[in-house]
Amino acid sequence: MSNVVFFDGVDDRVVMVDSASLKPLSAVTIIVRFKFWIGTQGVYFRSFYNKYGGGGGYFLGNKSVTMVPYSELTGVSTSPIEGTRKMNPSTIYHLSVAYDATAGANNFRLYLDGQKIVEKTGINNIIDTTGIDATLSPAGYPANCIIYEVQVYNRQLTDSEVLYNFMRPNNPIRRGIQLNLTQDSIQGAQWLDLSGNNNHGTYVGGALPTVANLLCGR
Repeated sequence: MSNVVFFDGVDDRVVMVDSASLKPLSAVTIIVRFKFWIGTQGVYFRSFYNKYGGGGGYFLGNKSVTMVPYSELTGVSTSPIEGTRKMNPSTIYHLSVAYDATAGANNFRLYLDGQKIVEKTGINNIIDTTGIDATLSPAGYPANCIIYEVQVYNRQLTDSEVLYNFMRPNNPIRRGIQLNLTQDSIQGAQWLDLSGNNNHGTYVGGALPTVANLLCGR
């Protein structure tokens, strides 16, 4: 069965058309499980999940030179967050960002392989992503990688919930899920969204479903 999607780092991408369920304004969690094909490439950032532009948005990826996890959200101001652990090619990673605009909370958190690696407080951006399509490996920030699964939630998952999802590939927590792309749902002409919101991904520019081992922990 075809159960990963390959991106060449040039023009391959998967696009989920803008929808009400994909634009939470005050709380969001984004999760991507992926593996690099190469270490560096000719863009400063690469993005695995991108719904970013205009007056606001979300970005989850890494810095290409240092290979550290990186996320950014933009609303009233731009708020980046990044880790210090270098990620290596040919290793599968589970990268997550969780945000809540509640004042004073530990409200902007970055996780790698189920473990929180950095958090920020007092950001409090309300983010408008109206009209922006969600894209895996978007133009301008392409990623040379394979992607196994993607989840987006309309709430900030807790530390234990992020760890739960890391330990259970293809079987994530359901409460608040808005996008759920798994290895099981890579079928036919689209990457099918199993959240029930019909945010199916369309392959663009040569993004290619291909055969790989199904991750354990289901």
